[in-house]
This record gives sequence, structure tokens and C-alpha cells, in this order.
Amino acid sequence: MVGSVTTADDAGSPWSELLGGLDATGTGVPADGEEYLAEPGRTVGLLAETLGRLHALPVDPARSVPGSVLHPVDIVEMIAAAEAASPVRPEVQDAAYRHLSFERLLGILADGAAGAAPDGRSCVLTHGGPRLSRLRVVDGDAVGFDGWGSARVADPARDLAVALRSLVAAYGPGVVPAFAAAYRGDMPAPVVLDWYLLADVLMEATDGPGAAG
Repeated sequence: MVGSVTTADDAGSPWSELLGGLDATGTGVPADGEEYLAEPGRTVGLLAETLGRLHALPVDPARSVPGSVLHPVDIVEMIAAAEAASPVRPEVQDAAYRHLSFERLLGILADGAAGAAPDGRSCVLTHGGPRLSRLRVVDGDAVGFDGWGSARVADPARDLAVALRSLVAAYGPGVVPAFAAAYRGDMPAPVVLDWYLLADVLMEATDGPGAAG
């Protein structure tokens, strides 16, 4: 039903009816292969345009299944719980953050949660980890993403920060304007993107690369 979120089906995703072909699990090839990394202009556009299609899906948060709407405070609690459950002390590997302890970074994330709230921005269906490795391409055209286990209704900044982190790692910060120009939607404020980027870094530290999606 348009505007609603489905329950789990035989495909194993609670979002399959709404996603349609955007659930590209098992389809095509990932966009982090040599062919696509060699063409940054094209590949940046593919990722931005596919996220725009996802975020334009008609989702009504008020009608979503219980637990499907993710707020910044929920993300902080998830990371804190993952840290508590980890048998080893989490270590941040990202060069931009590893000069600070995990505990200090988690405190910064908690302190900034209120400022990362949508504040009038519409929540959308987010993938949770839309990296180049999750973007699936068929005959040069992006069809969707695989790995929907972390999909939630949330601020689009949740996906945009992860996508930009993936692209900057591959190509450098110069790709950010091109991504913003190709994305079909408004880009959140830099402070909000930075908050979600830090959240992704900490989730990765607790559960390993790709844990956030």
C-alpha cells in the first residue's frame, strides 16, 4: 500500500513491497569495482541519483511498523549498547577521529543528538549503509542497493553522510559538490551530516566495517 511500510515477507525484507527494484540484492555488480572507480563523475552521480530515488519513496512515519523510525537519540543508544556488549574495547580506525578515545567520541555524539534532530526535515526510508560497495549496477545503470538489514525511517542525513564518507574515501573531498548537485533533494546542514558521519564511524568501531548497513 502506498504510504505504508510492509511487514516482513518471503524475500526477507520488511520493505520489499515499497522498495520494488531498489532492493537489488543479488543483482548486477557493486559500484566499487575498478570499472566504476575509474570514472568518478559517473559513479558519484549513480550513487546520488539512486539515493534520491530511495528518499523520494512515499513513507508515512506515523504508519510505520513499531521500531522502524530511528531518531538520533536511538542511534546513540544503539552504539552505547554495542559498546557494552563488545568483548573488546572498541577502537576507532578513521584517521580523522582516532586521536580521541571511543568514549570521548560517544560523548560528543550524545551531546550533539539534539542538534541532529530533523527539525522540520521530512523523515524518509533510509538504507543505513549506502556505500559504493552496496550500490548495484547492471549494464552501467544503477538499479538499487543490497544489504537492507539496517533500513529504517530516519533523517535522510543518515544515508547522505555514509554515502559521502564512501565517496570521499575513494576520490577525496572534491566530489562533495558533485554529489550534492546530483542528489534529488535538499542537503542537510554540514553540522548534521558531521553528526551522522561520526555515528557511522562509531558504529563501525563497535561492529566492524559496514555495520551500519
